[in-house]
Amino acid sequence: MFSWEQRKFSDIFAEVKSGLSRMLSNDDIGLPVVRANNINDGQLNLADDIKYWYKNDPQGANTNNYLIDQGDILINFINSEAKMGTAAYVTRRPERDTIYTTNILRCKVNDEYNSYFIYSLTFLNSYKNYIASITKPAVNQASFTTVDFKKYSIKIPTEKEQNQIANLIETFNQLITLHQQEPFLCGNSVNGGVELC
Repeated sequence: MFSWEQRKFSDIFAEVKSGLSRMLSNDDIGLPVVRANNINDGQLNLADDIKYWYKNDPQGANTNNYLIDQGDILINFINSEAKMGTAAYVTRRPERDTIYTTNILRCKVNDEYNSYFIYSLTFLNSYKNYIASITKPAVNQASFTTVDFKKYSIKIPTEKEQNQIANLIETFNQLITLHQQEPFLCGNSVNGGVELC
């Protein structure tokens, strides 16, 4: 049996970086920008309510430093108290270069960690309770600091076990998604696939 070792997010994440703070545009002027409202139920929605910013930032920031990529974990850290700590996993690189706003942390894991497994930790009660304990309420928006966030500590299995657990969770999530689509499924097609009604 493998032993699980206590680790802090500061050990797990190679990078925890907040996004770009700008007055975003409704018009497509360059780069799509992920905001807090694009993260719902663990999913990243890049189809609805997208805002945009310039590829060449007029204020001189290198927008390449804010691109999201496959395996990134995006976490709300400035928002309503109910949204604090909610996360989305980037399952694949967006079709277009896409950046994220200042209310979101982009987390990249170190090589010895499975990013999907680490993302799955954001659904644990211990994580949610920790986020609630470090959240500082405010009139308009609550927040927590990256320093406090990186202190979250949990027992982590070996990389092999992380991969096995992550694969199992992904399989369950795919089955749940398929089950949720059942009312829209007509039956088998000629090729043995499933047709949508």
